[in-house]
Amino acid sequence: MLDKAKIVLKKLSYLRKYINIEGMKKIVTTHMFGLVYYAAPVWLNELTSSKSWKILESIHYKALRILVNDYQNTWSRATLDAVLDRAQPRQWMEYCNSKTAIQLMTMEKGPPLATKLMGQRYSNDRLPMRTKMFNIAKKKIGRNSLPNRLSFFHKINFDWRNGISKDALRINLKKTFIKT
Repeated sequence: MLDKAKIVLKKLSYLRKYINIEGMKKIVTTHMFGLVYYAAPVWLNELTSSKSWKILESIHYKALRILVNDYQNTWSRATLDAVLDRAQPRQWMEYCNSKTAIQLMTMEKGPPLATKLMGQRYSNDRLPMRTKMFNIAKKKIGRNSLPNRLSFFHKINFDWRNGISKDALRINLKKTFIKT
């Protein structure tokens, strides 16, 4: 994946001089981010190694720098995110995992995983919309299960338990996690 991403980055830097920024945003989204974040809800979580996070963030910001012709690294990463209206890799991870978990928990007759998720949540009495997930893993490998990946779930500040449409869920999760 990383080798392919590097090849795509070189091709994108060549194309940048011929295509405007809006066209390049679409190309970067489909060819670069589609490649890098493929199946991200499965492999991208808090337990991803720090080396992998650094590589992912590096590739992410190199693609954004190509969009704005910033080859000398004069723009900060926060400025790039704000100007180009893109989510950071960690924000994307929180968004994807929360969306998957909420969709599983709100299914009518959900799979056994939905029951397990509901059993591992802790509702706060003072803030009824906020839900915390607690880790019941006995071994290190158990932290990779979906319920144990949701330590950031308490950031969700809207009521998702009473049936919410997919569009409303997507919009509310983006407001919660993707702050650009």
